[in-house]
Amino acid sequence: MNKKICLRLLALALALIFTASSVPLRSQAEDCEEDEDTSSIEFAEGQEFIGYIIKLVDGADADVPDGLIPIPYNEGMYVAETISDAMPLLFGGSVEFIVENAVIEPLGGEEIYPLELDPLAEQLGQWHLGFLNMYDVWNTYTETGSGVKIAVVDSGVTRAHEDLDYTYIGGQNFVNTIDPSGAAWTASVWNEDNTGHGTFVTGLIGAITDNDVGIKGIASKAELIEARCMASERTTVAEVIAAIGYAVDQGADVINMSLGGTNASSLRMALEPPISRAIEADTILIAAVGNRSDGDAILLPAGMDGVIGVGMLASDGGVSAKSTQNTSVDILAPGINLVSLHRNVNGTTYASGGNGTSYAAPQIAALAALVRQVDGGIDGEEFLELLKESSVDAGEPGYDVSYGWGKADAYALMRTLETERAVTYCTQDGTVITPEPGWLTEYTIRREDGTDYSLPVPEFTGADFVGWYDNDQFYGDFITEIPTGIISGLTLYAKTQEVADGVGILSVSVKGIAAEIGESNRLRITVPANLTLSALTATDIAVSAEDELAEVSQPVTSDGGAAWTFTVTNGTAVRVYTLTVVNGSAYAPEAVSPDEPIGNGYAVTPASLDGATPAAAFTCDLTEAFRYTGDAEFTVVSGGSERLVIDGASLTYTPGVDDAGGTAEFTVTAGIPDGFSAVSDQRFAIEIGELLPSDSVILTTAASYDKRLQNASDIFVKMMLYGNNLLKISDNSAELKEGTDYIIDVVQNDEQTITIKNQYLKKLINGTHKLTFSFDASRTESGKSQTLTLTVSGGATGGGGGSGAPAPSPSPEAVIEEQGTGDSGYAVFTDVKESDWFCEDVDFAVRNGLMNGTGDGQFSPNVTMTRGMAVTVLHRIAGQPSAKGSGSFADADSGKYYYAAVEWAAETGIVNGVGGGMFAPDAEISRQDLAVMLYKFAGGIEMNYELGFGDAGDISGYARDAIAWCAESGIIRGKNGNVFDPNGMATRAEVAAMMRRLVVSRQ
Repeated sequence: MNKKICLRLLALALALIFTASSVPLRSQAEDCEEDEDTSSIEFAEGQEFIGYIIKLVDGADADVPDGLIPIPYNEGMYVAETISDAMPLLFGGSVEFIVENAVIEPLGGEEIYPLELDPLAEQLGQWHLGFLNMYDVWNTYTETGSGVKIAVVDSGVTRAHEDLDYTYIGGQNFVNTIDPSGAAWTASVWNEDNTGHGTFVTGLIGAITDNDVGIKGIASKAELIEARCMASERTTVAEVIAAIGYAVDQGADVINMSLGGTNASSLRMALEPPISRAIEADTILIAAVGNRSDGDAILLPAGMDGVIGVGMLASDGGVSAKSTQNTSVDILAPGINLVSLHRNVNGTTYASGGNGTSYAAPQIAALAALVRQVDGGIDGEEFLELLKESSVDAGEPGYDVSYGWGKADAYALMRTLETERAVTYCTQDGTVITPEPGWLTEYTIRREDGTDYSLPVPEFTGADFVGWYDNDQFYGDFITEIPTGIISGLTLYAKTQEVADGVGILSVSVKGIAAEIGESNRLRITVPANLTLSALTATDIAVSAEDELAEVSQPVTSDGGAAWTFTVTNGTAVRVYTLTVVNGSAYAPEAVSPDEPIGNGYAVTPASLDGATPAAAFTCDLTEAFRYTGDAEFTVVSGGSERLVIDGASLTYTPGVDDAGGTAEFTVTAGIPDGFSAVSDQRFAIEIGELLPSDSVILTTAASYDKRLQNASDIFVKMMLYGNNLLKISDNSAELKEGTDYIIDVVQNDEQTITIKNQYLKKLINGTHKLTFSFDASRTESGKSQTLTLTVSGGATGGGGGSGAPAPSPSPEAVIEEQGTGDSGYAVFTDVKESDWFCEDVDFAVRNGLMNGTGDGQFSPNVTMTRGMAVTVLHRIAGQPSAKGSGSFADADSGKYYYAAVEWAAETGIVNGVGGGMFAPDAEISRQDLAVMLYKFAGGIEMNYELGFGDAGDISGYARDAIAWCAESGIIRGKNGNVFDPNGMATRAEVAAMMRRLVVSRQ
C-alpha cells in the first residue's frame, strides 16, 4: 500500500453533538411521535459510525468505484459503506485518508420552554442584548448585517416564523441524505426544524428588530443561509462536511457552527478540508466550545486553527460553570436562560431557557456580520484581533482558558472600527519617509463617505516610483489605496527603479484612446463614462516601445481595471510603467423646456456627429425673461450666431456639433416703442450637453491583397468614429493584435485610419475574408460593428505554428481535396527552396492552414517545434473542436494561442502534461513525445510491430508503441543511418512532413 496513504480506522466513540439545549416543549420521545422520520439510514443499537469517509489526494486522476458516493461541495471526498469499496483506490495510491463516518447525536442539556408572544425584547428576557451593549450600538450605528451572508450549520429553521424575514433566508438540506448502499444525495426540505435548535440559533442572529413583534436579532438584515445537517435523530460527519462546503460555495461571509465533536484525530482529518477551504475564502468561522465542565475534551471544530471558539457567560457576568474551559475558548458571550424563536409547534412561537454555548456562538457570528458590513475585507484572524482589542478582560490578565480573551462588548467592538490607524511610509531598507503635505497618514476601518483613501505618488531623484508595497521584498501587487481588512495600521515600502535607456515608449492607448507620453513612468488615460473599467482586458491596451528590439509585457491589473502595470525590457534594462484609467464625465441630460425666467441656462442636446439626428433646440418666451408684457423689439447685443433666431418674443437656439460640452452665451436687449428701455439686458448662458455617439461608418468597405506582388504593402482603412472607440478587429473568430497586425492612427475630426500590416496580410490563406470592426457604443445596436470584405490571392505565405491570427482549419476531407501546388505554385518563403526535401510538406501545411510562417517571409524550417505549437497543429487538423473544461494545467495561459488546443488535447487524452499539473507549452518537443501525440490522436492502436531502428534501445518504454505505429504507418520514417533519434528535438520542417502524412493517412 502506498506510504502516502494515511488510513485511520479508529474505534470512534465520537458524538458530534449539539452544544446546547435541543428539546423545545416536550420530551424527545414525544417529538419523535409527532414528527415523521424520513431518514434513509437505519441505525443499529449502539452503532457508532455509518460507513467511511474517503479523501482522495488532491489532483488524483482516479476511477472512482461505483460504491463510493461523492460528498457534495467537497471535491475529492466520498462516503463508502465498507472498506472493500475503496480497495481499488487504496492500491492505486490515490487515497489521502480514510476515517469512520461517525454518528453525530445531540448531547442533551436543559430544555427550552414555550413563551406567549410579547413584543418587548426586555420583557421577553433578552438580557444578553443589554449585556453586550447592543442598545448603544443601535442608537449610534446603522449596521444591521445588510449585504452580509451568515450560514447557520444546524438543524434547519422554521422559515415562515412571524419574526423572521423569509426573503433573507435560503438554504439546503443535508439531513439523512446519504445512503451508502448506492443512492445519491437527495434533496429534501431545509426549512423545517425537528429539534428547534436551529430556529433558536437563527432567531438570536436574525429576528426582525423593527416590527414591534417578538424579539430583537443582532443582525436582522443579514442574508441567512440555512445549511441543515442535524435532526432529532443522529446524523453523520459527512453531512456536516457537506453543509460547511455548501456554505462556502454560497459565498458565506460568516459560518456559525453550534455543534462539536470530541478531539479525535480522525474527526480533525475529516473536517480539515472544508474548514481549510472556508479559511482560504476569508470566511469568518464561529463555533461553540461545548458544555463540559470537566474542561478536558477539546471539541471540534471550535478547537481547530482558524475557528473562533465561543464560551458562555452566566447572567451575573461570570463564566458559566457549564461552559467548557480549555484552550479552545477565544471569547465569551451570554449563554444562560436566553430567549429566542421556537420552531412553531402547536402555535408556540417563542422559547426561553436556552442554555449552552450553542446560543453564545451565534451572538458572536452576528457581531462578525456587523463588522463585515463595515469592512468586507476583514477575515477570521482579523476579526479575532478586533475582539481582543474590544473585549472586557476578565479572569487572569490577558488570555486564560476560562474567559479566553474576555467578554464580548458589541459597542466597544464597533468603536474599534473608528480607531485611527497609522500609515508609515518607508524606503526598501526600512528608512521612514517624512510625509509631505497632503499625504494620508492615518485611517479608520469605518470609512466615511467621500473620504479619499488613495496613496500618494512621491517623486525620487534619478529614479522611477513603481508603487507602494506592504512588504519590503515587494512580492505581490502594489497598492494604490488603503486596502480593506487592514486593522493594525499599515507600513508601506516604496519600490523604485533607476531610469534606464532604451526602454521608453512611443504610445499607449486603451481601446484606441491615447495617453499623453512624458518623462514619467506613470500614465493616465480618461475613457468615456459608460465604459466599465472592470470589463477591460489586457488586449484592450496597446503599447508601442521606442526601440523595436524592446519587449513589452502583457499589462496586468490588480484592482479591476483602474490601474495597470507593464514592463518594457531591452537587454538588461527594465522599466515598469503604471497606467491609470479613469472614467470621464457622464453624458448630459436631454433638452428641457424652461418654465421660469432665464438667467442660468438649461442643458440641451446638440446635433449628432453624423448629422442624422437633429439637435434639441432651446426655446423661451422673451417677455417672461424680461418680465414685460407689452410690445417690445428684442435684439441681440453680443454673442450668438446664425443658430440664434429671435422671432417676435420667441427666442430659439439650435446647438451645433461644435457647441457640445460647452456653453452658448449671448446678451439680448429690449427696446420699447415709446422710447423707454427695458430695466436691464438679459444675459443667456446655455449649457450644451455632451454629444451622444452615432453609428460608426467604415469608409473603406472592400480591399484586395495579392501576395505575388513584390511591392505588396499595408492596407489603409478609413472610418468615421462619430464618438465611438474601436474595440477590436477580427477575422471570423480570430482577433487581430493591435500594434502587430494593425496600427491605429490618431483621430482627427472623428476620422480615423487603421493600417492593416503587410506581415499580417501575407499570412492569410487565399479567398474572401470578412474583417469585422467592433466599436464600444453606437446610436443603434447594429451599428456596433462594421465589415470590410478583404480578397486575398496569389498563394499562401505566412504565419507561425501558433503565432498571429490562426487561419481557418478545414476538415481532413477538405484538406485532402486542396493538397497540391495550385496555380500560384509553392508557398513563397525565402528560406524554403523547391529543391528542399520538405518544400512540398511546408507548402501543404501552410496552404491548408495547419502551420504558418514565422514572419518576414520566412518559415524557419530548422527551428525546433514547441509542445504548444505541436498541439495547436493537431487541433487544427481535428477542425478546432471546443473543449468542455478549462484550467487543466497551471502553466497554460488562457490568453495564449495554444490554450484551446491544450484543453482539447487534455480532454481527449492526447496529452497528460509533464507532471505536477504542468504542460510546459513553450518547451521544445522531442521526436518521441511528438510520436506519442500523433499516436494518441489516431486512437492509440495496440502494436506488435518490432522496432528496427539502430537506436531502438534509446526509445523510452512509454513511446515504443507510438513510434512503432508511426513507423508502420509511414508517418515518421527515421533518419539517415537507420536511427530514430527519440530524444532529438523535432524541427518545423519535420513536423510539416509528419502532419502531411498524418492527414493523408486519414482519408
